[in-house]
Amino acid sequence: MPTKKTIAILGTETIGKTIAAALCTSHRILLFERDFQKAKALEEEIKQHCAEADVEAMDCAHEASWEADVIIPAVPQEEEAAICERIQDVVTRKIVINIHSAEHQNQLQQSLPHARVVHAAHENHSETARIIKELVSADFDSASSLQFN
Repeated sequence: MPTKKTIAILGTETIGKTIAAALCTSHRILLFERDFQKAKALEEEIKQHCAEADVEAMDCAHEASWEADVIIPAVPQEEEAAICERIQDVVTRKIVINIHSAEHQNQLQQSLPHARVVHAAHENHSETARIIKELVSADFDSASSLQFN
């Protein structure tokens, strides 16, 4: 059985919540939200609905990203630059999943030059979560060949 990947979800609003719920049984999930109580509440909600979920609320985006194999900035686009600045030194050879527009991907890649940024945005949050499930199973070298639009 393959080792579980650790996924850092930075932001726990609607899309972050949907992604966490979709991945919680097959991967270790680290949740970060500026308001730690929101992350903690989502952790408890997921564990209540799914006893086998491996999920943990974290109070530091840098720590969550350091521990993760895959990082998903699930914050509004205008907050993403600040998150990228905080995690920039711990994303080397990690997959970062862009959930915003495809046009935004180049900007995110420039902010995190040592990461592999891949695009997984879709109008439907459930479809975005399905795409992300495929992406998190990829390794660093093959991730860029799995672009979704």
